[in-house]
Amino acid sequence: MSATPVSLRVYMVSNCSGIVYSLAYAYYGHALGRFALNSSGVEGMNSTPLGNAMLLLGIVASIFATVLVTRASMKALQDAIPEE
Repeated sequence: MSATPVSLRVYMVSNCSGIVYSLAYAYYGHALGRFALNSSGVEGMNSTPLGNAMLLLGIVASIFATVLVTRASMKALQDAIPEE
């Protein structure tokens, strides 16, 4: 028995989406922190142009994955929670 009307299934689905968001935000912080914490900015980066392109591609892919997971989570929650 629980103290709230939230079922275990709904709770687990919402927590899974939270884990994905946490990982995405950690990646954003890592990627953008490389530029922000470098004293000379982008010019001082020791990586190759291909490395920078891969970093930007990773950021775009992370944003895309975040949007995709958000939509899937919202659909799953709407299906799991009965309308009143």
